[in-house]
Amino acid sequence: MTPAAPLASAVKDLACAQKTTFATTQAVWRLFNNERISFSQLNEPIISLALRQVALSPHPYAPVVHDWSHLQFRTHNGKEERLKMTHGGDVGYELQTRLLLDAANGLPIAPLSQTLTDRAGCRSTLTEGLSESLTHMDALTADIARVESLDTGKKLVHLIDREGDSIGHMRTLSSQGICWLIRGKEGHRAEWGGDTRKIGEIADDLPFISNGQVGWKGKKANMEIGETSVIITRTAKAEAERQEHRTASESSARRSSDTQISCGSPYRYSR
Repeated sequence: MTPAAPLASAVKDLACAQKTTFATTQAVWRLFNNERISFSQLNEPIISLALRQVALSPHPYAPVVHDWSHLQFRTHNGKEERLKMTHGGDVGYELQTRLLLDAANGLPIAPLSQTLTDRAGCRSTLTEGLSESLTHMDALTADIARVESLDTGKKLVHLIDREGDSIGHMRTLSSQGICWLIRGKEGHRAEWGGDTRKIGEIADDLPFISNGQVGWKGKKANMEIGETSVIITRTAKAEAERQEHRTASESSARRSSDTQISCGSPYRYSR
């Protein structure tokens, strides 16, 4: 356990006094479970650490990875605030995390914020108290605005998986001058070269340029990059409607060559 400096003395004293990992976890939980201290106050040492470390990076940009996790507590019937997520047996909590990276080497620096959603609503390290539950992308758009307000000294680039391929939210982010990189759904269509085609088909026809090697699952892999500009004219759907009609094939399709929507333009795709 290596806590941030402002918390180090208290946490390490607690850890040294315990005989087991579970006892240490319980002791630290009791320290942090103080109703007089808000989540944002608990998060202040992490934010301070993140700002100090990102300032050391020589790169002008800083990626922020956004992702969701399901915390399942199916058999914990005493937890009455559990949320039913994808199906009746999938109950627990939903955690949304925003992780700051060093663009110079790709290494993680610190989580800028976390949001936990249960049946009662959302609790975030960036806000005080309980807020209403929002759809994934509405909550993400609001949290990106909060992260952007932090004085990082870098141009942030927000990395989001295929769930972020929502044209309405992409237009909102771009109108605010926010940079993003979103994995696109290859079945969506765009105008390219005078025709309307699927994004996956456009990506397949792009020329690729070798751009060195990267580490991939403990091995070296060749990286090739191709890019082009497209025009997206489709009408934005409300996210509740998108989630209701999302098909199983769309959510399970995984291809290493998935299209990427690149930073800098709301309608620019690269693969």
